[in-house]
Amino acid sequence: MNAIKKALGLSTEPASERFAKDDIAEVKKCEQKTRDACLRQLEFYFSDVNLPYDDFYLKARNKAGEIDCEVLANSARIKQFTKKLTPIQRAYLLWDVASASDSVVRGAEGFLKRRWPMPKEDKSNKNMAFLELKVDEGGPELSSILDEKAFQTALEKRGDAASFKPVLSVRPRRDLRKTRTLTGGVLVELESKAKADALLKASKDEPLLPKQPKVKVVTSSDGLSFFDRLEADCLAFREEGEKRKAKRKAEKEEKKKRKAEEAEKGEGDAKPSAKKAKKGGKKGKGGGRGRGRGGGRGRGGGRGISPKSPKKRKSGDGGDDEKKPAKKAKAKKEE
Repeated sequence: MNAIKKALGLSTEPASERFAKDDIAEVKKCEQKTRDACLRQLEFYFSDVNLPYDDFYLKARNKAGEIDCEVLANSARIKQFTKKLTPIQRAYLLWDVASASDSVVRGAEGFLKRRWPMPKEDKSNKNMAFLELKVDEGGPELSSILDEKAFQTALEKRGDAASFKPVLSVRPRRDLRKTRTLTGGVLVELESKAKADALLKASKDEPLLPKQPKVKVVTSSDGLSFFDRLEADCLAFREEGEKRKAKRKAEKEEKKKRKAEEAEKGEGDAKPSAKKAKKGGKKGKGGGRGRGRGGGRGRGGGRGISPKSPKKRKSGDGGDDEKKPAKKAKAKKEE
């Protein structure tokens, strides 16, 4: 446990030294909706649909099956609900709200655990009966029907109760993924499988509870069958979750790929324009047409010889004026 806490950067001091009076006072200021949200999340972490499949929390348990409140309080969801609290205050908040839970109980100070063993570790599964109840319009609230003590007492008041009593435990089921509302399902633990079968048989005779005609049994099954279905549902749910996760990852990768391709295409379109601009810049270098030394007009702003200018005469070459005297000299010689 301490190794996990050290890895999370949490204190390894005893719980009694962590929960100071000031921290407790600060937690007491939390709104009820914050406490309700934390209670639901806490129960979910320990629930049949989460803990058996949560490797992190399974490893975080001590030999008594307890998990330190600070480890639980370090979860992203609890932090989201309690942004203004310190890590120690969050831990105390979970310890505090656990007193209102029907599925999570306090262990050693600062530690919490499941009230009931996990399904595969619970040897009483074969001695259970699962009943799914529905209350017709105008009937009592499920919360009053599925009060553990009240439900146990009502069952044992049936005329045929001798075939299955005593009732050892009543375990209402809740929707802990979203609302913490009662689903109407309830597991009833009895002394043996034979007594569980007797209760299932008795449940087919209405009403299930004396003086409660509006409370109906929709479905029923033995405990082992219920937990088999629950496990199959949990695995299917997690498989679907993995598929959604893989799909989101693939979509993210595809989006990243398209973005890279668009960026590459944009760079490709920009290169020819850049070359053209560079070439145009070289052609126009010099600022246009200028006059060369030879009096002609040529390209370039320098003072070089224009292509249209006459070639520079070599030394000794004469023009027309020089050629005429040469002809006269020749004629005079002939004379």
